[in-house]
Amino acid sequence: MAFNIKTFSDNVVNILTNANTTTATIDISDGLTDKRVQSIKLGYHVNKSHLNILYPAIWIEPQSRSDQFAQIGNNAKRDMIVPFNIVAIVQTGLGSINGRENSDSEMLQLSSNIETFIRNNIRLSSTSDVLQTLITNVNYDVTEDNDTYNSISIISCESKVLSI
Repeated sequence: MAFNIKTFSDNVVNILTNANTTTATIDISDGLTDKRVQSIKLGYHVNKSHLNILYPAIWIEPQSRSDQFAQIGNNAKRDMIVPFNIVAIVQTGLGSINGRENSDSEMLQLSSNIETFIRNNIRLSSTSDVLQTLITNVNYDVTEDNDTYNSISIISCESKVLSI
């Protein structure tokens, strides 16, 4: 089947959503002291109105894809590299005691949970077309506006995918 970036991204959203339960083998919300992950979305976190978003939140952000032709058996298939980011954001109100520290601590816990989940589920898909997913980089950031602290983790990943 031909590769579809939307289907791939939706699968990642679904897999992470299924891992956001206390009965999951690796619970991505495990250890969060304030509340569980409230939303997992496909899209890009920058330049979004954060007023209608429930936090902690995760965004799946596809970046690009590159194709390489390879001969597999009698069928010509493409090896594709699909880079994408998993962005975890924890928001804590300024009025809370130790808001910045709590927000950072929660974000680091959530990021660690997501990284552990990916390392234990490298195919990130129920199809055989995703051969592996690797974490290539993790960045941390903090943004402030007038009423909140947003602690952000950007987990950069690459999936190797087989497609016709």
